[in-house]
Amino acid sequence: MILSGAQKPPVANYLYRHVIMNDSGNDMYSNCGDIFDSDSKEKYAQQKIVLMLREPLERLESEFGFLGNRETFQKLWKIKNASRFPKKFEDYVTHPCTSNSICKFLLGHGLYGNAHITDSDYDRIVRSLNELNFIYGDTKEMSLTIQNVSHICSIPLNNIDELPKYRVSLYKQQRGKDWDSIKEQFQKLNYYDMKLFNELSERFKKQIDNLPSIREITFKGDIYDSIYLFLSGTGLRSPLEIYISDVDNQEAAYEWISARKNELDQLTKDLMNQCNGEGKRFIKSWLEESIPTLLDKNNNLQIDQHDPLTTLRELTVRLFNSSA
Repeated sequence: MILSGAQKPPVANYLYRHVIMNDSGNDMYSNCGDIFDSDSKEKYAQQKIVLMLREPLERLESEFGFLGNRETFQKLWKIKNASRFPKKFEDYVTHPCTSNSICKFLLGHGLYGNAHITDSDYDRIVRSLNELNFIYGDTKEMSLTIQNVSHICSIPLNNIDELPKYRVSLYKQQRGKDWDSIKEQFQKLNYYDMKLFNELSERFKKQIDNLPSIREITFKGDIYDSIYLFLSGTGLRSPLEIYISDVDNQEAAYEWISARKNELDQLTKDLMNQCNGEGKRFIKSWLEESIPTLLDKNNNLQIDQHDPLTTLRELTVRLFNSSA
């Protein structure tokens, strides 16, 4: 996105590898498994492939927050596992379907499925890493990552010193006292992901060592820059869905939102147009319009002008948990 200038990720395609829902709507898988097939050396011999890495536990934590407030993934989890999407991150980490999810993604396995990674699966990934022209990046080293991709792919940065920060996570559970226990359990259940992360980290460092020069590139933006991306995903979402993971009965909340979709969508569309991409301004305006309508006079809620998302979170909990 940064190098291409795109404002949001494209639909998964040949050039952009991500998850795709099947036609029946009962499975979702990544479209990058063919890169690690036995004939990948012939198919991709002339290609340069950018592979980003992220510390596996932090990646899974981000995934938990990102997918947990999206109804599509709630439904998919229920289809695949005959249970509700976990409310606690610990339950997400310890569920067998999330183990070694990075390796599963690279190999094209279905999301939330029952596939298990083996030594031969891991070797298959490493074989392709050795045979193909991969360019590595690290989400914690984005300045170096951009320069590495720019150098190897011959994409000029034109002396750019500042770039926009994209897709800051809107929802994230607070880490509790059980975090050390979660880390320990994750290490036991994700041997291959950790092994791959260490391997990719070393490869990234070697490429960085070969950069002819290094300079500092900063990234500008905050959580409010992700508001419009969230609302205008697949169809229009309600701001009330941002913190729906905090709601006791999420299915009932989605039903409530669905029953009022036309009314809620109209307000969202109008304010998105008025606020012209300014996320914080949009949330403030939406709360000003919505609080008097959604809460009775005895349940008044003052808008936090500095961080209105905290008010939105409180409104969501009051609205749905009080009526559950």
